[in-house]
Amino acid sequence: MEQLAKAYTDGFVHSGEYVKFRKRKHGRSSAGIDGDKFVAFIQNHDLVGNHPLSKRLSALVNFEQAQLAAAALLLSPYVPMLFMGEEYSEDNPFCYFVSHSEDKLIEAVREGRKKEFKDFHWDVEPPDPQDEDTFYRSKIHWHKRTGRQYRAMLEWHKALITLRKTHPVLNSYKKNNVRVSVTGQSGFTLHRQTDNGLLHLVAFFNLSDETVAFTFPYRAYRWVKLLDSRDGKWVTRSDNDVTGIHPDSAVSNDRIVCRPLSVILYESLQEER
Repeated sequence: MEQLAKAYTDGFVHSGEYVKFRKRKHGRSSAGIDGDKFVAFIQNHDLVGNHPLSKRLSALVNFEQAQLAAAALLLSPYVPMLFMGEEYSEDNPFCYFVSHSEDKLIEAVREGRKKEFKDFHWDVEPPDPQDEDTFYRSKIHWHKRTGRQYRAMLEWHKALITLRKTHPVLNSYKKNNVRVSVTGQSGFTLHRQTDNGLLHLVAFFNLSDETVAFTFPYRAYRWVKLLDSRDGKWVTRSDNDVTGIHPDSAVSNDRIVCRPLSVILYESLQEER
């Protein structure tokens, strides 16, 4: 969780410290470099293609966890990149595939993949990258976007992207305007503000399977809810106890109990005097 917090505020998680798996010091500070110089993502072709079964994140986690991942990315002060189909939670695999004509090169690629998977300690054979079926299995299915769960995820992404485009706080790429506080290994609070400090956003992320309590930051503001992943329009399950439990407004230093696997975004309003 501490590394996630550092990624938000510093851009680089590794900034010159010793990294065990690299067996050397790695990275450098990104102090003074604004967030618009960084591309952030949850998954890409390389990450998915190197999974033993070429599974996307949507095939590895549940709907609520995928919602959290999308919010974590799109509320960050960096340029977001969505992997094709990620916006509606495409769950078809994306395999590593090639279309070479030289037999030696084809065999070299096949052997290279097997060696790579051996280094990863995966106990499976990777799909044959030269097999046409490997390519065809990797195609996305656009028609899925009309299905209930896929459509809900697509609308969730649209809502987050709209906020990025229209809200003054999210228009800023200044890392100095970002604060993150972690709540053990259960969640974190993302606090962002405009350059002049007059407008604030706070997002509470509960990444656990239990309820987690957060405290609103102290500012001379009231807080009004902008987005709630437990709102009925985002919920794909039939249980009715998941909606209407996060308050629509609060004041500084109020405590909020967040449902498991949820994110709630609040905007600051100046208190009436």
